Amino acid sequence: MSSAKRFLSALSVLCALAALVSCGGSTSGSQLRVLQASPNQPTTVNILFDNNTISSNLSYASNTGYLSVGSGAHTFSVTQTGSPTPFISQSITLGTDSETTIILSNFAANVTAEIYADNNVAPPSGEFSIRVINSSPTMGACDVYIVPAGTSLGGTSPNYSSLLFEQATTYLPFAAGSYEIYLTAPNTKSVYVDTGQISFTAGQNRTIVALNQSASGGFTSVTLADLN
Repeated sequence: MSSAKRFLSALSVLCALAALVSCGGSTSGSQLRVLQASPNQPTTVNILFDNNTISSNLSYASNTGYLSVGSGAHTFSVTQTGSPTPFISQSITLGTDSETTIILSNFAANVTAEIYADNNVAPPSGEFSIRVINSSPTMGACDVYIVPAGTSLGGTSPNYSSLLFEQATTYLPFAAGSYEIYLTAPNTKSVYVDTGQISFTAGQNRTIVALNQSASGGFTSVTLADLN
């Protein structure tokens, strides 16, 4: 076999092994992102896609960012770092040109992989879109306020009421600018989470995820960039 043929043969093998992620820039366009939101996992975790590791040592409240993967039916698995045995293994189906977020949710004894379809369509001119997901296993239901930064909640109605654990709002459109997102106890202004001021530019889609601050209590949030 010529050196050129040997090279092409080796390249084909490498591309087959790497088909779950980018190989020579050729993918279906499907994007997968994983957020580790299970607050008492004993170690960091590894993310596997069809038994191939696509992210290693993912810590609490961290995410993989979008990874290019194949569309269609696949096996999604999660292992503790240092262990070969998955504590999550399930079939998932990804659409072509789709963006999907999987959140490792709940305490370790009851952890699940919750799947959310992301919005990769640009919002109207001059606007951004925002979604909120409740991934705190101890917060319970919450009201969601998305207000211009510095706005008092007094006299303000929630943008979304009684958001349950593992539930997501729809993507809500707003004019570009600086905003503050509050999560409160239902029907009150008692604040669980205050994101502080966040600046949003036109054309962005964002997801705010409410989390436990730690396994022992408290609440916090992370912001995920869905588009731009």
